[in-house]
Amino acid sequence: MKLHYDFPGFVFLIIAAFALLVAWFLYRKDHNFGREKWGLIALRSISLFLIILLLLDIFLESKKDVEMKPVIIVGFDNSESVFLKDSARIDQITSDWQNLVDQLKQNYDVVSLKIGDNTVENEELNFTDKKSNISNFFEEIKDRYYNSNIGAIILATDGIFNDGMNPVYTSEKLNYTPIFTVGLGDTTPIKDLKIINIFHNDIAFLKNKFPLELDLNAEGLKGQSTRLQILRDEKEVYKEDLDIETESFNQTKKILLDAEKVGINKYTVSLSEVAGEEISTNNSRTFYINVIDSRQKVLILANAPHPDVGAIKFAVENNSDMEVSSSNIADFKGKIKDYDVIVLHNLPSSKFGVPEEINNSKKPLLIVVGGQTDLNKLNRMNLGFTYSGNWNTDAVSPSINQSFSAFKLDDRFNKVFKSSPPVFSRFAKVKFNGANSVFLYQKIGSIVKDEPLVFFNELNGIKKAVINADGIWKWRLNDYNENETTENFDNLIDKFIQYVAVKEDKSNFRIKTKAIYNENEDVVVSAELYNDAFELVNTSTVDFVLKNEAGELFNYSLLPYEDIYKLSLGKLKKGLYTYTAKTELNGKSYTKTGQFLVKEILLEYINLQADHGILKTISKNSEGQFIGKNEMNTLADLIQTDKQIGSVVYQEKNYKDIIDYKWLFVIIALCLAIEWWLRKRLGTY
Repeated sequence: MKLHYDFPGFVFLIIAAFALLVAWFLYRKDHNFGREKWGLIALRSISLFLIILLLLDIFLESKKDVEMKPVIIVGFDNSESVFLKDSARIDQITSDWQNLVDQLKQNYDVVSLKIGDNTVENEELNFTDKKSNISNFFEEIKDRYYNSNIGAIILATDGIFNDGMNPVYTSEKLNYTPIFTVGLGDTTPIKDLKIINIFHNDIAFLKNKFPLELDLNAEGLKGQSTRLQILRDEKEVYKEDLDIETESFNQTKKILLDAEKVGINKYTVSLSEVAGEEISTNNSRTFYINVIDSRQKVLILANAPHPDVGAIKFAVENNSDMEVSSSNIADFKGKIKDYDVIVLHNLPSSKFGVPEEINNSKKPLLIVVGGQTDLNKLNRMNLGFTYSGNWNTDAVSPSINQSFSAFKLDDRFNKVFKSSPPVFSRFAKVKFNGANSVFLYQKIGSIVKDEPLVFFNELNGIKKAVINADGIWKWRLNDYNENETTENFDNLIDKFIQYVAVKEDKSNFRIKTKAIYNENEDVVVSAELYNDAFELVNTSTVDFVLKNEAGELFNYSLLPYEDIYKLSLGKLKKGLYTYTAKTELNGKSYTKTGQFLVKEILLEYINLQADHGILKTISKNSEGQFIGKNEMNTLADLIQTDKQIGSVVYQEKNYKDIIDYKWLFVIIALCLAIEWWLRKRLGTY
């Protein structure tokens, strides 16, 4: 044991001397005692000394040896591919696995993990996971059990992964831990015809053609024929007979289909079953296309040709929801009413004004205020902001406003501005009138100014995005130089235009869902209900009726959650769902309808040939061992005979304040009691 204190050691001598001095002072004039006097002084000194020590921050350190048993982490693949290939023996395999776990628990601490879409602990196997993310299994071990005495890792899987990194690389992060792998599934090539991938746009426009690309594969079916068929809502829109000419047959089909019906259209692609193929589930795939009547039209009007105009135009063109036109203001002959969003570059200028039709139309605007912009004319447009001060320009860099909340910030914005060259902004100060939000501030060197570089404003219901600089084309070029793509810059401009173009929902009752869910994720619905003062309330009942493609109705109620309502529908089967939500508030009835899509995931059906080579590599690299699924009962002996897997003994230190030791109070009480008894016995009490 060891004492810990925050003062010099000689303080103990001072305290002892003080206690002795006080005790002597109390007894100095007492002549009724002989030699007993020094015994009484000693007792009083000890009690005083201990009382003073208890008032100080003194801790007593103690040590003890702690044995940490080895932890054996076992993970079993819960994905669909395991069941599809081992379905005939799955009960026996899972029984052998459970026996192995029970044996290991007799001598080790065992952690059981289930592997699939993600890695979870202590859940029953049901083989329903739509993805195999084996790398996540090793990442979870590294993150959650890093400080544990991991003796060994046992991984039972078919080696097929279709999500995450290659598990060989992630397993290497677990240094000095032997990994024993159990090969599930079957490495024998199977006779199978399948649709590997379908590539398509999510949106098409009415009466246009949209492209469809199919990757088809057949193994071991040379000489057979199949029919490729595409149905739209049960109506055949394409068919073709295909001959399988090789043992390993791969073909990519590029097809153009007509967008004939507005709304979400269901398409089914299928290959007719071929004699001899072992699995037919992957012969059919379903996808959905949202056919809309028209795109948003964007007009770019410029004072003069400028590379910024090209950069903005290219960015907008990459959004399939938008159609863009650009023109110098002097050459524009069109009609403003035909466009949804107007982009003004260096307008108004000293030479050109902004057509009155733009102000009267109340169209959302994206304004680029550059060196040619006439700020006096711009101020007179009453847009909700005005410029004042010096009209000169200066080179500035962007600085993201981290408290910006008009739309979600993500890493793509950082990539645009990483090492970005400066742009040229006016010295003028901006004064706001109406709602405003700054996205980027101006930065010169390491100093961030209060002046905005990009801001958003809304006045009288009209939204504006303002880029307060010339030269944003350099941001696009920098994006390509840094990231070998311009999609980050394109996303930036797309966000600006989408923000000003989207009309705010001002209804009292609002339902929020995602447009598309995967079949392996929970469907969550939220609702907002506002009173006449537009304050959130959740005292009413919200009824929610869900309808699937088969016409079945399911009734729910959204529950109050903080200031809003929420409902978790869990995981739903693939298909298009429509809903109707109803509520009442202050005598008024509100109804909202909508739809969302649950997408099918068939990754586990694409490749069913087990890859035990990956498992053997993992075991070899970690000095573990690979075994077949039929040898699972030997694993417990392999673990127990491995001399490297053993307990770890370490010293654990404990610190305790001496005031917590009750025996000190006992000593103090005994000293005082004995002193009192002696004084009484000697006749002084």
